[in-house]
Amino acid sequence: MRDDPFKQNTANQLRIKSWIEDIGIGVILEEDFGKYVVDIYIPDLLLGIEIDGPYHLKKRDQVRDEYLKDSFGIDIWRIPDKDIRVSYRDELTGLIMDRVKEME
Repeated sequence: MRDDPFKQNTANQLRIKSWIEDIGIGVILEEDFGKYVVDIYIPDLLLGIEIDGPYHLKKRDQVRDEYLKDSFGIDIWRIPDKDIRVSYRDELTGLIMDRVKEME
């Protein structure tokens, strides 16, 4: 976890963390991988979730995601911040459970 006293987890990070923990899967917020930090990391699934706000740049993010995949074997799912609503919970947890089944 990044040791930055000024960085606070967002409400949407905490919301997604709670949803994932509710289905019995461990999750880490703000995990460091080399020069990058992943918003939400699910170690058992080698999966990172990035919550994209208005300042994300697609080309830069693509380079970052490829680095994380090539260097650490981590797939990155990107979710626009504006899409994270209570109604999204079932869709996201369903996708995560599909990932669990794929990894069995």
